[in-house]
Amino acid sequence: MKRCILHIGQSKTGSSAIQSFLNLNKKRIKKNGILYPGVKLHGVTLDLYNHNSVADSLSGLKSYPEVEAEEYFRQFSELLIKDDCQTLVLSGEHFFGGEPRVWDVQSKEDHITAYRKKLKALHYFLKEYEVTIIIYLRDQLEWTESAISQIIRYEGLLDKKIYHDDWQFFELMKPVLDYENLLEQWLSILEPKKLICIPYKKDILHGNNSVSDFLCQLGINDDYLISKAVGHKVHDSLSREYIELKKTLNKEACSKTEERVRIDCLNRANSKINMGEKYKISYDLYQKIQKYYSSMNTRITKKYIKKGVFSINVRENYSIDTYDIVHLSKAKKYFYKEYYSFSVKIKRLEINIKTYLRTHLRPLHVILYKMKTIVKTNLYHR
Repeated sequence: MKRCILHIGQSKTGSSAIQSFLNLNKKRIKKNGILYPGVKLHGVTLDLYNHNSVADSLSGLKSYPEVEAEEYFRQFSELLIKDDCQTLVLSGEHFFGGEPRVWDVQSKEDHITAYRKKLKALHYFLKEYEVTIIIYLRDQLEWTESAISQIIRYEGLLDKKIYHDDWQFFELMKPVLDYENLLEQWLSILEPKKLICIPYKKDILHGNNSVSDFLCQLGINDDYLISKAVGHKVHDSLSREYIELKKTLNKEACSKTEERVRIDCLNRANSKINMGEKYKISYDLYQKIQKYYSSMNTRITKKYIKKGVFSINVRENYSIDTYDIVHLSKAKKYFYKEYYSFSVKIKRLEINIKTYLRTHLRPLHVILYKMKTIVKTNLYHR
């Protein structure tokens, strides 16, 4: 029987690093009988950095490369046979999260109804597979703080205002933070052979990072891959000062092209000058989250966790003064230095060309994307 290892996230747990690593090393991983699949589009095999678009398709949402769910799984099945692999690995945080978006539904009941519909569609496509589900869970406090930073960072690319303040955002995200209920849905609908639930804490992860731990979960003992996994990173978080700056920028409406330019400038400034402070919610909200999920996390530990304890860490000497005005001033200075640089003019042109190609000349866009991926992979292995 074919096997499917389904890495469903959670978001903010090193998923992007895992996906980047699998994509860059898919040929070597294939030697272990494990397929991390792409999809054929316009006659060209397109590497899927992650399988979020597959997860989205289960809810009827077409995100790039806009392939129907039936077509994804038909191609995956054919690739397993063609490449003589026994195990299919799909990785996407949109499986556990993603659609339905909490800001698009009217109630928690509507959310769970749509969520179950997504899982039933996935079960249909995986009914011929022996399924193992792997999920890394981040405690509700750390996830909320990280998600706030993320939504502020990218909100301009969405079609509506999501974030107003930390308290409002926490209340909005409650259905997503009800891990116990969501895990029960995965168990009851997917009926996996195994559900492996791992707290996202460095001292619990094999090799102290998510990529090394995931290789361990796959049963891969390749010394080359293990050495490559150490220190593999993709995204750096914006420091608190840049998040506060982005809050201000989000008040100024702009096109999506300009928003992508802003994000790029923030990322570049952050990589050069990072004051190091992470976004932190107020002490009152911290206490509420700690109390609200304490009993649930005890039950999650008892039912799902094989190693360690899933809990929210107690914070000693809590300070709400997590950034100062001097650091914010520096962040603003370095952002605008990037924003008015000549390289940003090139970036703006690049974004416009990419958007045009994807919209009007998709076959050419696919070929160019494939070439870019080949170059990136070759440089990685040099």
